[in-house]
Amino acid sequence: MKNKSGMTFLEVLIALFLFTLMVSAVFPVFLTTRKTGLINREFTEARQIAQTQIEWIYDQSKNLNYPDTLYQLVSIESFTCSGFSWTIDATTSEIIYNTPSSVVTCTKTISPYQTVLVLTKDDSILTEDFIEITITINDVSLSSPLKLYETLYATGFLE
Repeated sequence: MKNKSGMTFLEVLIALFLFTLMVSAVFPVFLTTRKTGLINREFTEARQIAQTQIEWIYDQSKNLNYPDTLYQLVSIESFTCSGFSWTIDATTSEIIYNTPSSVVTCTKTISPYQTVLVLTKDDSILTEDFIEITITINDVSLSSPLKLYETLYATGFLE
């Protein structure tokens, strides 16, 4: 009898088959984990964008009135708002605000995220401009936008 070293072709095929079974069992878990990680990252980024916007609005509400804050959203923060407009006096260069509607919607897109602010004035409170703000962050990189995060905030502005 000869002493054979090495593996036969059949042994290699069996080992390859077993390896393929193990990989096919583990690979879906890897894909699911990766997908969950990506979703969590997007959610965290969306929540951070919303938190930053809430803090910015809060800071504005302590120093400015509601129309001035809306103007800052458009001119400094680059939002596009509907339900709010202004004119600039040609001689004095003073900003003259038209009264904001009871619901003002402001939108800003910085790919892949779209930030939507819906500012709703509570007219039952007469002593100050009390505004309820819904902040929604959407992922617009997909064929149909996907809501990643939404939160509600309320604040009062100087009169």
